[in-house]
Amino acid sequence: MPVITEDTNESVLTVITQLKEQFEQGDAGESINGWFNDIMAAWVCLAISSVTAVILGYLYLFVVQLLGGYIVWVSFALIWLSLVGGGGYSWYYRDLKYKPEVNMYNYLTWTSYGLWILSVVVFFLICCFRHAIKVGIAVF
Repeated sequence: MPVITEDTNESVLTVITQLKEQFEQGDAGESINGWFNDIMAAWVCLAISSVTAVILGYLYLFVVQLLGGYIVWVSFALIWLSLVGGGGYSWYYRDLKYKPEVNMYNYLTWTSYGLWILSVVVFFLICCFRHAIKVGIAVF
């Protein structure tokens, strides 16, 4: 809030006093006063929630620091297994539902080959970048 002194221009003084009156009488003043009253009424709950959030945040960071490397390697393993499993499933589904004369049989065959080739590429990428992944985990 601006400080009103004797040196304040008369028109500025009028505007400031009008704004102050409108703020105190209008909806904005009531809603802001209501917010402050709600905060003052619930300060205990807000303080406990804030402290609990900080404690849980640090606990989560500690757990991630301990298990972060395992989470990364398990994620890579699950990605690789899903590619291999997806290829195996499309191969199995192809034999189960379609005859070799149907186009879908060929589509599923090529889908299986594509997923298996992609799984080999992912496997070699993980093997080639193993050291970089370990360094990234150590920095993490």
